[in-house]
Amino acid sequence: MIADSIVIGNAPIVLLDEIENAGIFKKEAMEMVKSEGKIILFVTHDPVVALLCDIRVVMKSGAIIKILKITDREKKIRKRLIEQDIMLSVVRERVRRGELITF
Repeated sequence: MIADSIVIGNAPIVLLDEIENAGIFKKEAMEMVKSEGKIILFVTHDPVVALLCDIRVVMKSGAIIKILKITDREKKIRKRLIEQDIMLSVVRERVRRGELITF
């Protein structure tokens, strides 16, 4: 569904809700999203997804309270979080397949 709305769809602006619930690897999905040259608005509570974006719009009670550009420090944090998130995703998939976790 994400690919349909981003790659196939003609809309220049796409709103996606909770990409982390799609059962996919977030980093790869975000790379695909960014490669299409569209404006993508994500609704998320996931810090990895939020830090994969260049700009974050913080909302409270339906109102925008902050607009933040990612900082160099956050980019370093993002790198570590992505590594941890990939490991968690691999473990999650192995558990779902009934495999033993050996690392």
